[in-house]
Parts: sequence; C-alpha cells; structure tokens
Amino acid sequence: MLQLKRFIGPKGQVVLPKDIRNQLNLQTGTEVMFKIEENKIVIELAADPKQYVEEFCAIGKNMKPITMKGLKKIQEEQYEQR
Repeated sequence: MLQLKRFIGPKGQVVLPKDIRNQLNLQTGTEVMFKIEENKIVIELAADPKQYVEEFCAIGKNMKPITMKGLKKIQEEQYEQR
C-alpha cells in the first residue's frame, strides 16, 4: 500500500502526489468524492452517470419480459406466503 504525507495548504487544498495521479490515471477535471469513515478521509472516483445508466440498463438485457398475467401470479404467490 502506497502511503505519502502531504500538508493542507492555506486554502484547505491538498495536492495528490504525481505517483498516485499516474497510477489511477487522474487528469485535471477528474471528479472525486470525499467521505469520512471512522475518522478517516476517503477519496474515491465519482461515479460516471453515463456508465451508471449503461450498467443499469444492461441488467435486464438477458431477462425475459414479464406480462401483466405473470406479474399478477407473482403478486398472488407473495400474498399467499404471508
């Protein structure tokens, strides 16, 4: 695991080391997310909305479409299990 120390500048900015930027192919304008987890700051690449939509749409590509009759049957089965 690569660990490097950096200081926070007067405007609250931190420069990501070049080695890390190169390893993760981070370019100027790359969007990142900041999270706090158990007293740690975690920086992650922000999700690409286009990629998210493409992956979401691909979920059902190999699935058989459901009819209203099939949906009603599933609903009845779920109701009977209660």
